[in-house]
Amino acid sequence: MLRIKSFAPVLILSILLALSGCMDIAIKAKIKPDGSATVTYRTTLDAELVALSKMGDSTKTGKKDGMSDPFENVAKKPGIKLVKKFTKDLPDGRRMSEAVFQARNVTAFGDSDEVVRFDKSEGKPHLVWTFKGKKSEKDTAAARDSTEAQAKQMAQAMFAGKSFDFELEMPGKILTAPGADSVRGSKAFYHRPLSELMEKDLTVEATSKQP
Repeated sequence: MLRIKSFAPVLILSILLALSGCMDIAIKAKIKPDGSATVTYRTTLDAELVALSKMGDSTKTGKKDGMSDPFENVAKKPGIKLVKKFTKDLPDGRRMSEAVFQARNVTAFGDSDEVVRFDKSEGKPHLVWTFKGKKSEKDTAAARDSTEAQAKQMAQAMFAGKSFDFELEMPGKILTAPGADSVRGSKAFYHRPLSELMEKDLTVEATSKQP
């Protein structure tokens, strides 16, 4: 779960990565038999970036630091309701932010950068949620190669050690989940380095038994 096209367009990545990518990102999606969903987004921001944001604090004016709401664009999508949201500064200086959203249809979480489909083909719940990786603009072969090499180097530096995790809970025991790192009952788990999401798409897909 947010769109700034100059950064990797993973659900909340586009605005979040505008903060230099110094964070881990996790999404949990629970899908009900009718296709409605509860989706939880969590970001954990590095202590260095938290400290940098606080440099703009003004105790005289009472202004908060300059950190923007990383979930703002999700909340603006039609058909999505914000259930709760909180931010917590951790003892080690990092900052954890979490927001929980609900929608009558999980497809409401999709947009041009994320394709979300849900159906019951052959009576079995089936979800496809694709996060589209950033694509380089078409240009000459030399320029394209140079741009892609620079983008890859930048991604590796910005997102080193940072991860994107997706936990999917389907309505019923999962039968197939191609690409998942692991499957346990009705849940499938995906773990990817953020730098990888700059280079290629990630598709979360699963079919479960009829509950």
